[in-house]
Amino acid sequence: MPTSPANTSSIDFEFETFGDEDLEEMVKAANVFCQAAEPAGNFKGHWLTLLGRSGIGKTHLATRIHDRMKRKRDGERIITPTRWSSFIVRKIKWRTFVDEIMGGNWRITAWLIEPHFLYVDEIGDEAVGTREIVFSKFGNVCDARLGKWTLFTGNQSLENIASIDARVASRMLRQGNVVVDAGDRVQDYALRQLNSK
Repeated sequence: MPTSPANTSSIDFEFETFGDEDLEEMVKAANVFCQAAEPAGNFKGHWLTLLGRSGIGKTHLATRIHDRMKRKRDGERIITPTRWSSFIVRKIKWRTFVDEIMGGNWRITAWLIEPHFLYVDEIGDEAVGTREIVFSKFGNVCDARLGKWTLFTGNQSLENIASIDARVASRMLRQGNVVVDAGDRVQDYALRQLNSK
């Protein structure tokens, strides 16, 4: 895992881990990811992939990261033009990508390759019959995004993603990219909250 820059403090993602080690690892990885991206709009990036069962908080945490990148970019535009002011930030739901590909819109791949920071929520969340073509096109996006700030969430395990498309899973692990896979070990957020009382 890449290391945090020196003299940085923990970012508050408004995310309660209830002491769960897998979720604490996700928060730590999110801190490292954000702090590495923020110095002067660092354009050379890596990926963070958050995997685990539905309802554990992956999307909440990833949305906080995405919003932080947008606020940083927009704040820099107001204060003074810097490299951050040209930092393109995008977010897309996996289902939207699937619908675009299945509808024949191949241009969506270029739209996903272009930004300096991309967040794709719920990778692999589609009907089984669409997986081959969708993952083939997504593999092309992944190849082109190596070295760019990229954030993925998904309910699939890394092993399951690899069984669908080994190329996509392999890219998630290359060049300092980080995967935090909570598997089925973590309870749904509402259940964790109830059990903590």
